[in-house]
Amino acid sequence: TFKGGRGSIYSYGTDLHVTDCIITNNHGRNYALGTARFERCLIADNYGKSGVTVGAKLISCVVAGNHVEKPDGVLLDDYYNDFPCYLFNSTIVGDGVCNIINKTSPKSKYINTLFAQSGTVPYSADWKGLIAGCVFGDVKSGVGAGAITVDPMLYNPQGTSPSDMRVHARSEALSSAVSAGNDPTGVWWYLCPLDFNGDVWRTDDTGRPVAGALQETFSARDYFGSAPG
Repeated sequence: TFKGGRGSIYSYGTDLHVTDCIITNNHGRNYALGTARFERCLIADNYGKSGVTVGAKLISCVVAGNHVEKPDGVLLDDYYNDFPCYLFNSTIVGDGVCNIINKTSPKSKYINTLFAQSGTVPYSADWKGLIAGCVFGDVKSGVGAGAITVDPMLYNPQGTSPSDMRVHARSEALSSAVSAGNDPTGVWWYLCPLDFNGDVWRTDDTGRPVAGALQETFSARDYFGSAPG
């Protein structure tokens, strides 16, 4: 667990791997975390003046409750130094004010990821790169090709715990994902062997997993509880 401090993980332009970690309550003068490859990590309640991550790779991660001062975005890519942002099967919840992502690198890739609580736009107007199998909820404007705009039906998008990021058993996330078969070259395809909870990904007969970081779902009964009597 990385908690507190002025940016407990800060690397820029390096291939640092961070796996199965809780990263919370960190503050950065520019970026709270910087550049790294995060797998199955909870990134919550961090603060960065310009962004929380820049040019990061997030795989089977949950990102929620983070804050930035500038309107650029919670997750940034870096066009000038060409550090693209990769999101694979992650669940990203913004702060409702700033953009979730600011995507200007043509090498960035967003695959099978859920987005909720975006700011004015989910990503910058000059969006470049690849998006496939992603679901955008609470979108106000700026949606481009390849995006599915529907409520992903998260259990509690205002929360920050992984259980809050479960999707309803009838969520669009369960059928929106893409598989390697959608790109025979395999250039953009990547699936971490495990989901956020450490469970092996289940796929349908076409090789598609669900979108987002968790396969666990909830029903209306789970949400409202059992009826009296």
